[in-house]
Amino acid sequence: MTKTELNTLQKLIEKEDTKGKKLLERVIWLNTTKPKYAIGDCYVVTDRGHYIYGVPVINMNAKILDIHSNSRNKLYLYDLELIIITDSGIHEEVKVYINENDIGRKVEDNINKIVPKNKYSESIGITLDGNTAW
Repeated sequence: MTKTELNTLQKLIEKEDTKGKKLLERVIWLNTTKPKYAIGDCYVVTDRGHYIYGVPVINMNAKILDIHSNSRNKLYLYDLELIIITDSGIHEEVKVYINENDIGRKVEDNINKIVPKNKYSESIGITLDGNTAW
């Protein structure tokens, strides 16, 4: 969008009788921001509610597969892939979905070696009254 177009949208937002101001703000955000990270790059990520073989996804390497905008909350969401290799030789690809706040430093690959704590390849952790259940 050009500056003139953005200024026009801003003027519409400032007008008292304009309806859909929140929607116009979302359009401006979508046209003036870019995601911090790029598809194909690998980063350390954390998805606190996601477990792989009972191991929490905290500080694991992941590769960005896709990026989605959430203009309502003004943030970008990322689809990522982790390659999991267990101590018993199981090789599995796992997908996680997180926002920019849960992405850390850049790494070379998305390979993670873990020691399983349970037999299930994927689980979601639910916290009730401070106790985590799988």
